[in-house]
Amino acid sequence: MSYIIAISGASGSGKTTIAEKLKAQLSDKYSVLLLSQDNYYNDQAHLTLHQREKTNYDTPEAFDQHLLHSHLALLANGQHIEAPKYCFETHTRLPETAKHGSSQVTIIEGLMLFNQAELRSKFDYGVFIDTPIDICLLRRINRDVKDRARTLDSITDQYLATVRPMFKHHIEPYKENADTLLSDFDQVDSLLHHLVNKVEQELG
Repeated sequence: MSYIIAISGASGSGKTTIAEKLKAQLSDKYSVLLLSQDNYYNDQAHLTLHQREKTNYDTPEAFDQHLLHSHLALLANGQHIEAPKYCFETHTRLPETAKHGSSQVTIIEGLMLFNQAELRSKFDYGVFIDTPIDICLLRRINRDVKDRARTLDSITDQYLATVRPMFKHHIEPYKENADTLLSDFDQVDSLLHHLVNKVEQELG
């Protein structure tokens, strides 16, 4: 059995950083698996690179939610998975997978978690990182330029066309489905302390 914690928020909200910090704190006592919903983007090998570049990646339909749900169900039942790997330069899955065994705690972080009832049914606890959207944009620019070989023009075009409006439509309205909202980054340590205590109460 695995205790599943979901961490969501806008692109650039800091959910990955918080998920990694939580894993580091929990790993002293528990086996912890950290999954990113980004790796569950749909395989697009059948499309040209130009077509992939035009895909809207900020809707629930952009993800293989059924595969993610099935993997969370397997982990919750103490079974192993072969998680997909995604390449942001080619905008499709890599041929190899990542094999993960069952862990005491599974942390899943991603954009489209709390707006998916099927996925929510697998979460034991949910956190929404409610970072101001302007800070999210600055972080997204830095990340995409440095880590994903993106140009500033392409980042800007995508942000205005899909990222911001899709956040308003698909992500922000569902933050109330989380158990905890973090809106002040001065409170990160308090949040992590709360989550560690929550896991200890559940797992001992």
